[in-house]
Amino acid sequence: MMGISTQAELLGHWNFENIKNGVLPDLSGKGNHGVIHGNPEIVDGISGKALRFSTNDDYVDFGKPIIPEDDFTVSAWINCDSVEKQFFLGQYKYEAAGRLDLAIREGRARIQIEQIIDSPKLIEPRKWNHIVFTRKAGILRIYLNSNMVMEKEHHTRVIRSASLILGKLFVPKRNDFRLCGMIDELKIWDSGISESEIKNEFKAQAQD
Repeated sequence: MMGISTQAELLGHWNFENIKNGVLPDLSGKGNHGVIHGNPEIVDGISGKALRFSTNDDYVDFGKPIIPEDDFTVSAWINCDSVEKQFFLGQYKYEAAGRLDLAIREGRARIQIEQIIDSPKLIEPRKWNHIVFTRKAGILRIYLNSNMVMEKEHHTRVIRSASLILGKLFVPKRNDFRLCGMIDELKIWDSGISESEIKNEFKAQAQD
């Protein structure tokens, strides 16, 4: 992980290569492998392979919470079929305080940890975008394609009583809280990484 501060520990890295027997391997060394449900398709991604989700049955369950309560970074490449309503990652329990979900809503990158925080409307459908959410010392930032597009003070702790799920949220009587599109190079750290480090992450894949 050249270019990433030693103060930020990598908790999970999933590049969607070498998927075997329905298991999505974690390259971080932490053993946070995911179990694939449904039939998401392995497709060409921004770098190597990606995973395409298309139905409500398609998701990945990591079996434990991985995103920390306070400081974190979540980085991923996303390519959505539409940008109206796409939920792609959650550490989520319905109606629980501190439930976390990451989404694309009406062209905006959204993070919800009790409170909803949106980026400007910058995301277009069927294009790869590098989206990064960081929080460090109570400052939450959203980056799109290596540029910071939102900054806000935010302190609500993320719940640790729900497993991390990729590709959908479990919401009673609702089947539309899910992803239709592709995801690649998902990474999670235990702290907010710097803007220069985010630019390095972006360049590493954009130039492949």
